[in-house]
Amino acid sequence: RLMTGDLPGLPVGTIFYNRAEMQVLGIHGKWLGGIDYVTSGKSETGESYVTAICSSGGYEDDEDHGETLWYTGEGGNDLLSSRRQTQSQTLVKGNLALYNSMQRKTPVRLLRCLKDDATPEESYT
Repeated sequence: RLMTGDLPGLPVGTIFYNRAEMQVLGIHGKWLGGIDYVTSGKSETGESYVTAICSSGGYEDDEDHGETLWYTGEGGNDLLSSRRQTQSQTLVKGNLALYNSMQRKTPVRLLRCLKDDATPEESYT
């Protein structure tokens, strides 16, 4: 996986046509999950941090207003039907990594889903 923040040769605004393309390029390694993270050192004792998040509006209270983004995190979502929160999220895995990144002020790559009426297929930037 590639480092956090900007990636050499991939300027901000580069379009990716699906998640598989981002995965193959090492930009976002999760096929379904929105938070891609790594753990430094041994997984039991190392601190995790986020390399990228993919905001696709999969949670009922996700909001993307261009300059600001309300990103819900991961877990507790009825992903297969209503997409509503059915339980509380916990501070583990990707959520913990996102918290750690915020505390350390580590840059996090943001990938946004570009699906609308004009774009029938999902793409990401």
